Amino acid sequence: MKKTCLKFILLFASVALMAAGALTGCTHTAGGAGASDPGGAGASDTGGAEALQEARDIGEGERVFRFEIDDGEGNVSAWNVSTDETAVGAALNGVGLIDGADDGFVNEVDGVVADYEADGVYWAFYVDGDYALAGVYSTDIEPGRVYAFVRTKA
Repeated sequence: MKKTCLKFILLFASVALMAAGALTGCTHTAGGAGASDPGGAGASDTGGAEALQEARDIGEGERVFRFEIDDGEGNVSAWNVSTDETAVGAALNGVGLIDGADDGFVNEVDGVVADYEADGVYWAFYVDGDYALAGVYSTDIEPGRVYAFVRTKA
């Protein structure tokens, strides 16, 4: 019952945020380097983060994508992830950047835990600065896209 309620709350909050953004014309850009510079290390606008570190290379494989993390406290990190996986979640899990529960929710990113039940904090998943419409494990890797997690308080 708790997981069903939590899933409903997260789904409702996601829809509400997307609707509010659409109505006001606001966008959240979790990937300031964006699709025009997927491997670059420019400044990223992830909710007030001070500066983006230069992207570090991690993994091995034919597919390469940019992955960013905003821990919600102004610390932003970036990686150029190389993989042979097709889904973002599998690639990030394979290089040890994320860890999740059996239900597909990510509860740890780069060693930083978000526990919604304990403190109302969760990892929000973004694609090219927009709140993702699918989960990280269901999102296919697309060339030029920037994927990000932002630690968010509900």
